[in-house]
Amino acid sequence: MPGEMGGDVHECNCCHVPMIAASVGLDWCRQCGSIWQWQIRMFSQPTGVKPLEKPVENPKPLKPKKSFVIPSGKYKGVEMDTLDTVTLERVWAGFNGTKYAEVARILREELDKRKGIYRGSLYRG
Repeated sequence: MPGEMGGDVHECNCCHVPMIAASVGLDWCRQCGSIWQWQIRMFSQPTGVKPLEKPVENPKPLKPKKSFVIPSGKYKGVEMDTLDTVTLERVWAGFNGTKYAEVARILREELDKRKGIYRGSLYRG
């Protein structure tokens, strides 16, 4: 920010947000694209420059990520996050080697995250 360089913090003359240091002699507004020039102490509006960010009036609220639900068996309908590690490992063992290979893969990934194990390949990342 300009305050770190020893200068004053300026607000944009169009949208009144703090300016961002583009270089030692310039501050730049991300919303409207106007520039504060320190040498001549003036704002300027460059031609042909589009702003990087569009102002957002009402951002959409983020949906909470749903946890995976066990599809069948003793723990049918239970969310994966509510199970402890030992129980999750037993549930994974029940699905491992059956026709529910995708469920076993998801459960194994969660187990590896909890234990801090990386099972990536050199070729798949």
